[in-house]
Formats: sequence, C-alpha cells, structure tokens
Amino acid sequence: MLLAAIAAIAVAVSPAGAAPAMMSPSPADPPVRTRPEWVRLPTLDQIADFYPRAARARGIEGQAVLDCRLAVTGRLKDCVIHQETPAGMGFGDAALQLALLVEARPGTVDGAPIVDDLVRAPISFRLPGGPLPGLVETLRCHGLLSAHLALSPEDSRLAEAADLAGLRADSLMADAGVEAAERQQRLAAARSAASRPRRAGATSDSCFLLFLN
Repeated sequence: MLLAAIAAIAVAVSPAGAAPAMMSPSPADPPVRTRPEWVRLPTLDQIADFYPRAARARGIEGQAVLDCRLAVTGRLKDCVIHQETPAGMGFGDAALQLALLVEARPGTVDGAPIVDDLVRAPISFRLPGGPLPGLVETLRCHGLLSAHLALSPEDSRLAEAADLAGLRADSLMADAGVEAAERQQRLAAARSAASRPRRAGATSDSCFLLFLN
C-alpha cells in the first residue's frame, strides 16, 4: 500500500505527458589541425643536377607541381605529376627525382601526426647561370670548354659543360634551318679556334658560369 501511494504522488506532481528531464550534451570542440611544414627543399645545385638537358640547352625555364603522400617519417612518396610548364620538356620527371630530396614535418590532428597526408609540392627550375647566350657566344663557349676538357679529360663536369654548350649551339642552328653537316662543321671550327689554356679551369670566363653546374 505504501508503494502504491508513493507512485500515485509521483504521477500527480509530474506534468501530464512530460518526459523526464535530461542534461543537454555540451558541443564537442572541433579538432585542432596543423599544416605540414617543409623542412628541407632541393638546393639550386641539386636542381641544376636534375635540370632537363634539352630544356637547359634551349635556355628554357619551367615548373612542375607534384601530388604526393607525406609519410610520418617526413618523406614524400607515391608522387604523381599534377602539372608541368611547359609541357613535354621533362620538368615533371625531373621533379619526381627531386622529390626524393624533400623532407617535411607532417601535419597533425589534435597533436597526432597525419599518416600519408596528401600534399602538393611545386618545384621551379631556373637556369643556374641566368639566361644563356646566342649562337656566336655559345659556339665560343663550346670551343673554350672543349679546350679546357682536353687538358682534363677525366673531369665529368667540364665534359658536361662542353657538351651542353655544343648541344645548345646545335639546337640554335637547327632552329635557324642549318643542315646537320654544316652544324657539325661549325662546332668543329669552334673547337679548333679556341686558344689552348695553360691549365684546366684557370679562368673567370663567363662560359663557366653559364654552362658549368
């Protein structure tokens, strides 16, 4: 009887059809997210090492944009070429090689690093020595660098520089409609006309700055 009386009192004091009062949950705080931070980017010398050869010989600069995953170790992986400008000059493939040299601090969510976060990495290619010269100066540089190479044939950097100057001169002549046989004759003439240096590399000639990495 006592229990029945208590129940009757409880019903009497509750508003008709009202549900029991409940505490409203407080809104959850949004997660705190930080962006990735670049820690190490390719140096100008490293970019010069991977500069597309044909583009450099023609004096063309460019840019490539990569889409990559950023591992928690800070390394880029699974990179693909998002865009390259100008197209077809090899800047995208060069950027893929340079991506191995990039290091970043991963972004976080509430303090925890984001695993395999998607990041976009632009890499610009600028000619190491500035704009390359025209045909006459390029032929002179090819001859001069070839003369220095003759004194130090084991120097791979000199060999690359002399070859690059020759490739640029050949490209400029081809663009002007010069036949292949005549192009080779003019390259040979440039090598023959060059003065023999006393020792390899002992000069401040601008050809070294323009064509030597």
